[in-house]
Amino acid sequence: MSPHALRLAARLSLALVWLGEGLGLKLWLRDPGELALVADSGLWIGSPEATLVGIGVLEVIAGVVLLVGYRERLAVAVTTVAMALITLGVVWTDPSTLLAPLTGVLKNSAVAVCGAVVWSFAPEVRSPAVPALR
Repeated sequence: MSPHALRLAARLSLALVWLGEGLGLKLWLRDPGELALVADSGLWIGSPEATLVGIGVLEVIAGVVLLVGYRERLAVAVTTVAMALITLGVVWTDPSTLLAPLTGVLKNSAVAVCGAVVWSFAPEVRSPAVPALR
């Protein structure tokens, strides 16, 4: 597989994860497990339901940005950091998620690897006023 094909596959995989999480679990289904995670965390604004919808919208935006390939390196950096912060928040409030099968912690490990692949193979976008991200 060429680096370009590998980068594209990893980026599209990331986009599908974010779209599935946002559209499917948070906006359409309003998954009770997702709502419980937000509610139990105490890290919500307004209400757990409103926060879940807000997170879902942000995940959909991330998925669309990755799907179209806009600023790949910046997009994967932002989504990977956001995913890491969300994971830390969930584990902080419920350490048992580390041991649960097929949880966000396991999924997010694979997501981070996809992000690293995209970061490694995406061309750098240079701006005269801002140094390139490395």
